[in-house]
Amino acid sequence: MDADEEKTKKILSPEKLQAAAEAIMNSKKIIVIGLGNSAAIAIDASHKLLRIGHNAFAYTDNHMQMIAASTALAEPLQDCHRVTLTKKDTTQKN
Repeated sequence: MDADEEKTKKILSPEKLQAAAEAIMNSKKIIVIGLGNSAAIAIDASHKLLRIGHNAFAYTDNHMQMIAASTALAEPLQDCHRVTLTKKDTTQKN
């Protein structure tokens, strides 16, 4: 197991993971955003959510992300969650 996996295990408890999954599954609208290398992950996540019947959208352009976020914030929100996944690009030199 590498150092990033160890950090993730320390930060993410099973309870937090369960709560995040429940929040996603109970959402009426899911906006997934990703830039650069994360764009493909955002598209894949929204595709998987759509296939199981969720109202999911992926935005990979920063202008569209801002429009989607501002529109979502203009609507009455029952519950809003943000999940952030980051990892240093493997193409970067140390």
